[in-house]
Amino acid sequence: MSRLQTGGYAPLFDRLGTVNDEKSIYSSRLNIQQLQFSVFSELNRISQTRSHLDIKEFLNKEPLTVLDYGLPDFFGYSIQNSSERESVKKVLIKAFLCFEPRLQNPVIDFDLNQMEKYILNFHVSGKVIFGITLEPVTFLISYAGNETSLRKKEKLVV
Repeated sequence: MSRLQTGGYAPLFDRLGTVNDEKSIYSSRLNIQQLQFSVFSELNRISQTRSHLDIKEFLNKEPLTVLDYGLPDFFGYSIQNSSERESVKKVLIKAFLCFEPRLQNPVIDFDLNQMEKYILNFHVSGKVIFGITLEPVTFLISYAGNETSLRKKEKLVV
């Protein structure tokens, strides 16, 4: 009789980059915390990588391929401007849906009250597929100049 396995699959590079010690054997299945961290890490990779496409090309190209991986350059865009903020939001959602398929129904909320206009802070909320359920997650991504970091806040998951 077949057994239902729960958990999320570990991406190939997560499995290849894992160091095994003598006491534990790495499984190709992740628990919920490992899955959340894996999705969190992939959002970070996407956010740190620049696509060769500009924003209009990125939004109009179907389908995106691995050659288009990353985000277009947002130079000249301001999230204080509502139409530019919507364009950036559409790019982020499209990139996250295409390049991180484990994150379902992503919602982007920008931090518009920040003092530094060169720092982009936004929350990514959505659900991750864990076994046969969808688990809600929220991540804070902070992008300052050429440095991207993902931070955890008390109320955020991961």
